[in-house]
Amino acid sequence: MIINNKRLLFNKRFFYGESKMLRNLTHIITSLLIVSCATLPIKKEIADGKFRIENFQSETGKQREYVYLMCHRKSESGWTQARQYDAGEHSLWVKAVVSDRDFPSAEKNAFVRFDMDFQEGGNYLLNRKIDDDNISVWITNKDTGLQVSEIITEELKRPLIIEDQLRKKQCSEGSV
Repeated sequence: MIINNKRLLFNKRFFYGESKMLRNLTHIITSLLIVSCATLPIKKEIADGKFRIENFQSETGKQREYVYLMCHRKSESGWTQARQYDAGEHSLWVKAVVSDRDFPSAEKNAFVRFDMDFQEGGNYLLNRKIDDDNISVWITNKDTGLQVSEIITEELKRPLIIEDQLRKKQCSEGSV
């Protein structure tokens, strides 16, 4: 009887230990799945009557490059994932930012404005090419890879000290 109780006690400890380990493993796997799904960009379908525009981001080596819609809801906005807007005629202000990972204070900016007719269901991507202190910005159709806008080239400059008022005015003039 004593042997059976010891064996039963051993089996209970083993079972509870194994159950706890299995439960912890389940929690770890679930957490990893949640985190991995949260970090992946989720491609949403383009709603009826809308178009989608995706901002550009490159953080390779020491240089950081961002090209994005400067305004959202008539206010200044930072870089974000793709957004959808009503199809049709739009005036879009685009901000290009180039900086060095080691010297973020050496940031340079350029601003361009696109006046375009965006088609319903269109999937667009902002693109750029840097040549010394100049940046060329254009819009491509993400699905076909074809350029759909003019190429606008501007000089990359250090940000102005009194830039806020100008950017607010530009956003109020834009359509998004």
